[in-house]
Amino acid sequence: MRIAQAAAVFVMLTSCVANSYEYVQYEVLRPADYTLPADVERVALVCTAPVKETANVYIALNNNKLAATPKGVDTIGIFAIRTIANILNSSGYISATCDTTRGDFDYIVRNSLKICAANNAQGIIVLQNIDNNAEINLEKIYLGSFESTLLSGTFVGKSHLELTFVRPGGIYKNFEPRNDTLIWNAEAETVELCIRELPEYDEVELACAENSAQKFAMQIVPSWERISRAIFANNNADFGNAHEWLRRNEWSEAQNIWGEIYNGRNVRNSARAAYNLAISFDCKGDITQAIAWCNNSIEKYNALKNSDIKEKAAAEKLFEEMLARQKEIELLDKQMIR
Repeated sequence: MRIAQAAAVFVMLTSCVANSYEYVQYEVLRPADYTLPADVERVALVCTAPVKETANVYIALNNNKLAATPKGVDTIGIFAIRTIANILNSSGYISATCDTTRGDFDYIVRNSLKICAANNAQGIIVLQNIDNNAEINLEKIYLGSFESTLLSGTFVGKSHLELTFVRPGGIYKNFEPRNDTLIWNAEAETVELCIRELPEYDEVELACAENSAQKFAMQIVPSWERISRAIFANNNADFGNAHEWLRRNEWSEAQNIWGEIYNGRNVRNSARAAYNLAISFDCKGDITQAIAWCNNSIEKYNALKNSDIKEKAAAEKLFEEMLARQKEIELLDKQMIR
């Protein structure tokens, strides 16, 4: 399955104070942190994390421990791998299924071929470890110059997950452990009321597991990222005309005007126009043209005797970012061929 590698999903323009720039926002597809083998179109998710029978919930007031209450908890491993599976299946990049096979990690590795066959999968993502704890912190807060009787309550749940990718015959890639913290705030006139407004331990445990699982899943699949870049907009009448076309989302018309400015006699404006063209081609997903126009912008700035140092630095930075983007697209090509 192949997804568009770099595309402008939307464009939004916002003016800056100086009114010489506009900030254009668009989205680009970033590659996943981990590249699974090209022949892996479906994975089985297995949890080997042990069931935790108890966990401690600490309640503190102004950093003084008030209580350490053991709470009975159920395993959240199945919940975590179901969350990951849902995200993978909705990504359109790779499909996943949850396998309820129980056993330690070595057992999963030894039986990887059998598990893959049962799930019509080419690999297994194993949840090896999960460690949760929770703490309620209560502190007095202040309103203006008067001390308030209100208390601020914070419920902190920490979730530690470890994933490993296994293929029949051995381990392919380890995923780094991840720790996550979620925080809730509540206010009440008494400690007791504040505690009542906080979620139960099993609620925060599931929320932390879901949060961690979501972040793991986003390491496995490519994801869209919104970026914002400043372009030259109202430096003269020609830039202003191009800007008006941008407001109508007519990028081709704006590019034509920037091309005319680039071929004009004003070298500084030529450098600025080339910079705008580089961004516009990045927005369209044409990284080759984006790099070429970055290079043209830098050459024009180098030709100036008194070039604007900040503008030239911005062009050089954009050039480096476009080179890095080119490598990302090459990696996306490998990740999208399935």
